[in-house]
Amino acid sequence: MVVISEHPLFRQGVAELLTKTGLSTTESSTYAQVLRITPHAVVLDLDNASDDAQELLIQIGARFPQSIVVVVGNPQRLAASSDGVAHVELETSRATTAALVAAVRHRRAPSPSAQLARAHRRWASVTPRQREVLRWLAIGLDNRAIGVELKVTSRAIKAHVSALLVSFGLESRTDLALLAQAAGARPPVR
Repeated sequence: MVVISEHPLFRQGVAELLTKTGLSTTESSTYAQVLRITPHAVVLDLDNASDDAQELLIQIGARFPQSIVVVVGNPQRLAASSDGVAHVELETSRATTAALVAAVRHRRAPSPSAQLARAHRRWASVTPRQREVLRWLAIGLDNRAIGVELKVTSRAIKAHVSALLVSFGLESRTDLALLAQAAGARPPVR
């Protein structure tokens, strides 16, 4: 099994906990460092990922199709990155030793909190284009700049931002940008 986290204490702590329960564990600070192995299970820390959370999860699912994928993160990141790749979602606050072992061995997690269930419902309504807009909002671009990046008019971006504000029940684009950051949304690396 491999534990992927950019945060050394999280990575080392989870690896130590799982090793103490008899699971063979390898640590990695980045996804790229584990491309040479095929682990039985991958534990991915979304809270400390600097890459776009959804894209990272898609890459891991494509590279390790036979592995159990367990993602750990806050409800917003879990819901925003959910795309069917993860076998188990563990909220950071519920990632106990028993929960981690159950996730890795039996693909089982505690029932989701009301906050995670609500976040899943909201993120399920986000279109692929709206997700692209959110990725650029997360780094503070205005409508015109996002429009240039996505090759659409600023008016189209304004419509997407308005729809996103309604979907998430937010008041301002600043709130939306903060939500995108909390969800781990990042624009593509060029």
